[in-house]
Amino acid sequence: DYALPYIHQRVQFGQPIADFQGVQFQYARLLMEIESARLLVYNAARLKMHRKPFTMQAAMAKLQASEVAERAASKCIELCGGVGFTKDLPLEKLWRDSK
Repeated sequence: DYALPYIHQRVQFGQPIADFQGVQFQYARLLMEIESARLLVYNAARLKMHRKPFTMQAAMAKLQASEVAERAASKCIELCGGVGFTKDLPLEKLWRDSK
């Protein structure tokens, strides 16, 4: 959410970097991974709500969510360039928290 406005503002070679297909692929992959982690969490919660065994699903959701958080924060810092490491955006804090 923090990187998207920036990649639309940052201009390289006369166009926003969000217009480059490679950047779009990277961002789409991040969104896909985040959604998959979200669905794993929802599935574990659904099983618990229906009083069914959910320990394995909860463990998978926790692992996937934590790994996706680190990858997403790292990729967003990369997409934002040097600004990603500054205090101007909370990306560096999100990355540190995910480690």
